[in-house]
Amino acid sequence: MIASVVMLMVLLSGLTASSSLSGGIRAQYDNKQLKLAVQSGVAMMNMCMAKSYNLATWTAAKPLKPNTDCKGDPVSGAAQYVLDTSTLKTSFEVGEVTFENGAQRTSVIGKLDRYRSSSSTPVAATVTDTRNIVIGAQSGFSNVTFGYCASCGAGDGAQLAVVLATGEVKALGQNDNGRLGVGAIGSSPTQRTVVLPGGERGAAAFSNFLSIGRQLSILTVSGKVYSAGSNEYGQLGNPASGTTNPISTPVQFGSYGNSGQPTATYAGMSNYATYVMASDNNIYSAGSCVNGVLGWGCSSGTSATPGRVNLPTPTSDTNTQPQNVSSSSSSADNMVIDRLNVYTRMKGGAVYGWGINDYGQLGTGNTTQANSPVRLQALSSTGSPYINATQLSFNGTAIYALDGSTGQVWAAGSNDQGEQLGAGVPIRNNSTGTCMRVDPSTYYLVMAACNGGDGWQFLEWWPDQTLRFRTNSGTFGPTDSMLCAHDSGAGAVVHMGTCGAYGPTANIYAHNSTGTITAASGCMNISGSNVIMSTSCGGTVNQWTPLNNPYMRPVPRPPYDSTLGRNPKYVKVTTDNRTTVLVDENGAAWAAGGNNRGQMGTGSARSLLQPMLKRVILPNGSKVVDAYVTETMPNILTDGANLASYNNAYFVLSDGSVYGAGANNHGQLGNKVALPGPDAVLTPVKMELPPGVLARSVQSGFGTTVVISTTGKVYTMGNNSNGQLGDNSVASSSEPKANAYTNQRGNVTY
Repeated sequence: MIASVVMLMVLLSGLTASSSLSGGIRAQYDNKQLKLAVQSGVAMMNMCMAKSYNLATWTAAKPLKPNTDCKGDPVSGAAQYVLDTSTLKTSFEVGEVTFENGAQRTSVIGKLDRYRSSSSTPVAATVTDTRNIVIGAQSGFSNVTFGYCASCGAGDGAQLAVVLATGEVKALGQNDNGRLGVGAIGSSPTQRTVVLPGGERGAAAFSNFLSIGRQLSILTVSGKVYSAGSNEYGQLGNPASGTTNPISTPVQFGSYGNSGQPTATYAGMSNYATYVMASDNNIYSAGSCVNGVLGWGCSSGTSATPGRVNLPTPTSDTNTQPQNVSSSSSSADNMVIDRLNVYTRMKGGAVYGWGINDYGQLGTGNTTQANSPVRLQALSSTGSPYINATQLSFNGTAIYALDGSTGQVWAAGSNDQGEQLGAGVPIRNNSTGTCMRVDPSTYYLVMAACNGGDGWQFLEWWPDQTLRFRTNSGTFGPTDSMLCAHDSGAGAVVHMGTCGAYGPTANIYAHNSTGTITAASGCMNISGSNVIMSTSCGGTVNQWTPLNNPYMRPVPRPPYDSTLGRNPKYVKVTTDNRTTVLVDENGAAWAAGGNNRGQMGTGSARSLLQPMLKRVILPNGSKVVDAYVTETMPNILTDGANLASYNNAYFVLSDGSVYGAGANNHGQLGNKVALPGPDAVLTPVKMELPPGVLARSVQSGFGTTVVISTTGKVYTMGNNSNGQLGDNSVASSSEPKANAYTNQRGNVTY
């Protein structure tokens, strides 16, 4: 009996051990299947994000599941489970994606249920495994950030910063003023880590790719801004640092993001000041108040303590709320900063600007600077409709506002090289210093003292090669009553008549690089007080200059499109210095202004004056979806690797290809030419991206070009004097490459 009991105990012990071992193996198996379910959810999320350029297409109400599509909608016949057996079923659920500054976040929940083979009811509660996911936001110019400075003396050069999905920020390039924020001064083509306080993680980085990138600002996940670089005016906004200059270890801008304070959402900068947009719908600035650029009401002095820009007090009215800047855009289009001006677009479409007004760029009808923001109005400074904008572009001396609902572009400011794009301005004769004027009784063109407020002097260059006059200067539509200048023969007085009434050769339609206006009978000249046609085209008496524009005037539309039944709308504007490109709804690109390196891409001879929009030459049937202009030296027709060798325009087509025009000395057009490349490319050439690579957006400056592909990879080419191509060298390249330092943003971490 004793022996039997002992044997029974041994048997029970063995059964217990066997049962425990079996349970452990089952638990390991369950955990593995649960992990595979989570990984399946991550894989589906990755696939859906890739299809939508890293934009989530599902919602909290419609999460991703094994049997849904990428919108979270059920797919007929699709399996409900990842693993489906009679005793074990696993699935997953991918939740709503939220945007946290520079990164997207979500969670993937794996689910496991066990069943008896004889029952459809789970034998225990559902086992889950939740993984929190950080999705590297689609690479854009806020997380792979380039900047450069020209005319900065020893500080000339470019820099690059990459914000990793983990929040670490890496930087390289020009660092003579400490702007990389790595705690030291000295340039390097090798990446170094930007010094942020313990616990802070970067979400976005900002510099300036408009030749004034003297600092680097990091927006953190906590909503703070830390900046390094030039600080002689206190522009980094840190009272404790005052005007200490330079600063190589980033310092916090004000107290934004601290407990009880609004968080920062965007940072922009000029040579003189930094501007931070905050969650309380205010903009704060610090630095120099030269020409009123701080927007506080001051006109001089400096302040390292940020102050509120005098925009309207935020209320529920969307025209009192500044629109944040899209991180996916190739350039800032809601808050634009250059030289001595700032413009911001409100959520309701209102536009405010402040600062210098030496070219009339504030549209107030005068050249008086604004120390506090003024709201931009159309046509005249008072009593006219306010500008309603969906996009802004500014080049330091001229402002452009696009109204996406009407497709109208409004312009004001400088016109030295025709950068008002043909908008109505007085046209001055270079010999007499007087301007054309329409005689209201005869509609002859006569000469009169130049007067920027005289509507009878507002003449418009149209892309259909006509010189037009609005019979009512208070109108702005493309089909409002207008007359065209006609050529009635040599010696005859030029008169304004019905457009096209005398045939296309009778309309005065052309000009050359000196502004000479021509038609079939010769050139416009002056006889007494009249403007006549003359067979003689020599001397300054035949040369004309479009004056600056102190009002927001309408930019002429592309020629009438019979398919649309109207003049096409504009959908995009981009500018730098004196060259501007517009894109219309048909995907055609139009350019005007400076063309000293052929950057307009119209095939025209290099010139310093192109006041009439001309169509960019691109392959037949192509459609432009994005464009970018960069120009550092607009006013000299020189060759060689000087500042003008950075003048370019780029066009992203709907098929993902990129075409570029202008200088190619550094290989920045990316067409694999031997270096140094040609001084000027007048007709756009195709960029030689690797096979299968499709471009989403492009940015360029300092002879360096950056392309972000539809998959998020970053390709660089051109000038590499500071290592800004991200290949750990300083050798320039005309071949677009996805280099190691520019492609460190992991897609998913958990």
